[in-house]
Amino acid sequence: MLLIFRSFGDLAYGRLEVDKSYYEAIEKMENMGVEPEYIVGWQGGFLRMPEREEQRVTEAYEAGFADGQEKTLDNLENWVKK
Repeated sequence: MLLIFRSFGDLAYGRLEVDKSYYEAIEKMENMGVEPEYIVGWQGGFLRMPEREEQRVTEAYEAGFADGQEKTLDNLENWVKK
């Protein structure tokens, strides 16, 4: 499980909080069989990480990244592995 910290102070003083919506979203995507690249992109967008370098970006990753930034699960059905 990934732990999300609000600040370095939370980490330094042991005040850790798990963002349940993040964990539940990842679990839902995995259970639905969503493309792994979409999931990785969604995680990066949700966590406000820098986007991958251009040569490693896929359509699924870009879609996931955009949805993660918006914290939306509305487009999951489009990325279920067939």
